Amino acid sequence: EEGPLPLNENRPMKNLCLAALCIVQTARAAWHEGSETLTLQGSGTLDTHGVLQPHDLGHKAPKIFVYPYGKFEEAFKAEHCEAERDLDERENCLYGNFWSVQNEQGEKVMIRNTEQYSNGRIYYNRALSSPHRVMDPKKADIFMIPYMWTKRKGTKCGDVGELLKNLPYLNEKNAARHFLVLPQTRGKCDFATANSGDEREAALLSQIQKLALENHGGDMPIVYPSISSGLNDTECNALLKTAKTSDRNHLVSAMFHLSKGMSTGIRTILKKQMDGQEDCLFIDPSKATKHETHSYPKVYLHSVFSFQPSGLSISRKGMIDSLAMGCIPVFFDEKQWDLYHWHIPEWEKVSIMIKPEDHGRALKILRGMSTKRIQEYQQNVLRVMPRLFLRRDNEEGRRRTVKDAFDYAMTGIFNEGMRRSSLVNVSRSQDSNSELHELDI
Repeated sequence: EEGPLPLNENRPMKNLCLAALCIVQTARAAWHEGSETLTLQGSGTLDTHGVLQPHDLGHKAPKIFVYPYGKFEEAFKAEHCEAERDLDERENCLYGNFWSVQNEQGEKVMIRNTEQYSNGRIYYNRALSSPHRVMDPKKADIFMIPYMWTKRKGTKCGDVGELLKNLPYLNEKNAARHFLVLPQTRGKCDFATANSGDEREAALLSQIQKLALENHGGDMPIVYPSISSGLNDTECNALLKTAKTSDRNHLVSAMFHLSKGMSTGIRTILKKQMDGQEDCLFIDPSKATKHETHSYPKVYLHSVFSFQPSGLSISRKGMIDSLAMGCIPVFFDEKQWDLYHWHIPEWEKVSIMIKPEDHGRALKILRGMSTKRIQEYQQNVLRVMPRLFLRRDNEEGRRRTVKDAFDYAMTGIFNEGMRRSSLVNVSRSQDSNSELHELDI
């Protein structure tokens, strides 16, 4: 009967794993030393009036290298809003036109009509203007590939050979710290399985991080660009103050099409519960007027909760738009809590999850919540709101002073890259160790 391996036989593999873990922990400690904890409770970035407090983005932010377009310039220049020479026109192309809502004093508070699939162009332009951008790839911590393979506007998927010719600095050591931003819920082209016939190329491309709105096939989820995108620090402060002081005279609001694939059933159930309730507001976009459809930011601003059932896919922009207006989202599928942990590390503190067996009494559950508990959720929503903004720079060239969705994503990319690199290194060490044992035999 075979017994356990002698202690000295186990030690090499154990030491390799510990060494890899140590590398990751040391790197993360270096980046996060002195930074705020991810715990929302008690880690607020607002003062008592709901105003953002300045925070030095500092040298700990990862240094970004942005690849040039190369042969893909024609395909992506317009997609990234580079045809607009006027600054206002370019910002409108990136973030959408300005909208406004009124606060309790009747003052206009600015928001944006941001298109839900605009992350690709926003992140690219933010990377270009980032104070942490470097022109020397040797100094980079992370590498942005500015190609958005989505099959939109006639853009074709590139093959492996085309892509690699434009990535001269990609190698085994840094592949996991390369990233693409895919504007939609998933990438339409999978470089890792393209027909190149080269295992090394496939292995390199499989390590590249694909940022998308959902986590399909290894994609890293990043938050939708919300109606709070494209605001400067002053405008963000005004929105935060308005969200904090809003009267919120609707207990629950909802805005969705009743017929939406597999989610039609839950949507019908929720609408039925809201029918005839004076403190509930439901808007069906297919029947609403244009004014009613465009009023959803105001609806969120004056609602305590918003029903956010999944649609054709697990996510919806309303998940983030409601939070951006200080409204507590209510979810009905636990997969929704698997999204956006770089930006919302503790979903359970800023949203409500209704289990399938309770879908028929969702409104009753919300009515049964104590005022104290609701206020705790609202305070946590205010704390997480700054993490969802995609800001533009302030007037007169003043730099942003508060971390936002872009900054948290860049740090997330670096940390995920270190994690993937450690796993690859351990795997290689295991293969090497196995070969040595075979030779010994």
